[in-house]
Amino acid sequence: MNREDTIEETPVSASPSVPKSPVKKKPSISRSEQQVEEEEEEEEVKSPASVKEGEEAEGEGEKPEQESEQEPEPEMNPTLSRIHKIGRGLPSMLPEGGLSSIKLRTRREDSHSGPGRQFERLDEDQLKKWIFATTQKDGVEGDLFTILHDGQLLCELINTIRSDKQITPKKGRMRAWHIVNINAYLSGCVDLRIKTLFKAEDLYEGEGLDKIIDNLSELKFYADSNKK
Repeated sequence: MNREDTIEETPVSASPSVPKSPVKKKPSISRSEQQVEEEEEEEEVKSPASVKEGEEAEGEGEKPEQESEQEPEPEMNPTLSRIHKIGRGLPSMLPEGGLSSIKLRTRREDSHSGPGRQFERLDEDQLKKWIFATTQKDGVEGDLFTILHDGQLLCELINTIRSDKQITPKKGRMRAWHIVNINAYLSGCVDLRIKTLFKAEDLYEGEGLDKIIDNLSELKFYADSNKK
């Protein structure tokens, strides 16, 4: 037997294999996830220009609140303060020039009748006596409406006081002529700048006695103030 035959071939044991540690692979990130991460990074890191624009946008949003907060009004006297509060939200009713123009205009209008434009308010009997004495007419019975409703006596009265411009009264019983006479008298009062006027229809129909008495009282005051 050959020596080589007697020697059993002993299997060569392989060296124990050392287990390899698993290699951690980086999980694959899809393209869409990468885009999301990039967008998040861009949001975290902003340029100064974008930050400034954001602050300006926030500032614009706060402007209405700042504008709504009004500064406290300066102190004023109680009368002007009350007028100021009433006038809010309302259209202005003052003429151009404000209150000063009203004062100036009032002084011009009142200058013709003496200081204060104060006249004594007479009663019916006093006015009737004055009218008949001024027109040199005989007194007649009746109240003030009765003797004046046709306007003829009023025309004679204004002719006596304003001699430079005469009125020819309409005679007749028609209502239209009576209204014409009364309106002619009122036009004469306007020429003399008598401020207290009345409607012709009120006198004809027996209404508005207070205004008629005030008108005649002011006319008497004017006549007495301008006697030569």
